[in-house]
Amino acid sequence: MRQESLERIELPRDRMPDRWYNVLPDLPRGAGRVHRPATGQPVDDAYLQRLLPAALVAQDRSMERWIGFPDEVAACYRQWRPTPLLRAHAARA
Repeated sequence: MRQESLERIELPRDRMPDRWYNVLPDLPRGAGRVHRPATGQPVDDAYLQRLLPAALVAQDRSMERWIGFPDEVAACYRQWRPTPLLRAHAARA
């Protein structure tokens, strides 16, 4: 029977990330279009902006590899982090 071990990872405050990696620019082909279920029409920015804040729509459509956290998000991370991560390692047979 395989047993997994957990590794606890804690980042000090001065090593917390300040941006996230966007995988879209590195995909071998585009992510594809999303369509509205009711109409079958492609979802455009105007439709998304009725559902999401404009900053999220811009991030969703961005082709930048690294996108900085908005100041408000960074402030929340500083307040509530560091939260430890637990990484599972599978035991080798």
